[in-house]
Amino acid sequence: MQNLDTLISTLLDHEDLTVAKGMAAYQKNQFKFLGIKAPQRRELSRAWLHQAKLEVRQRYQEQVSPYIDWPMVRDLWALDFREAQYIAADYLKSVENYLLEEDLDQLQQFIVAKSWWDSVDVLVKRVGTLVHKYPSLKSRVLAWSQAENIWLVRTSIIHQLGLKEDTDLTLLSKVIDNNLESQEFFINKAIGWALREYAKTDPEWVKKFVQERALKMSLLSQREALKNLA
Repeated sequence: MQNLDTLISTLLDHEDLTVAKGMAAYQKNQFKFLGIKAPQRRELSRAWLHQAKLEVRQRYQEQVSPYIDWPMVRDLWALDFREAQYIAADYLKSVENYLLEEDLDQLQQFIVAKSWWDSVDVLVKRVGTLVHKYPSLKSRVLAWSQAENIWLVRTSIIHQLGLKEDTDLTLLSKVIDNNLESQEFFINKAIGWALREYAKTDPEWVKKFVQERALKMSLLSQREALKNLA
């Protein structure tokens, strides 16, 4: 099995400065990239990720918590090339069934560190899994909807994506209502995205929700919410 140092060395050996320049530009030059695209990244990390997941499963079987190797995730997040954060996110996706209620604190750390839509929108799915599993956490994400950090706010709004009939409409309404007059693009886009997704389940609810808030809701949010509705 590759250890983490070996994996990092392998990634560094595959640096492609030309590709890296384009990847960085796509993310508004927020981060340094090695130039390893997603298919190659997954191939290079496949064996390491498989073994890392087995180790989580073993800790679960032995009831040694936390099951997830959070120090390793922090080590990856601390690296100065973006592919490392992507691999950390790949790892968390692969072991999300082992998340515990107290792990929300860990996820919060990564949502607010080296934040941009590319990392946050992957982590938000882990938050959604966790909150659905532990409903007591709903109060936490509701509080996030009023946080100063825009990425926590965005997470609170879109963490229920894909839940369909299991969507907590009271919570969805509250986190959106707390941000109706926001001027932040990533928040207004999230409002529209959350509503557009739920419209696949109940379009009439979404139409009524938007209509009732049309004077306060941004035009961006309204356009996104109603995009696929007649």
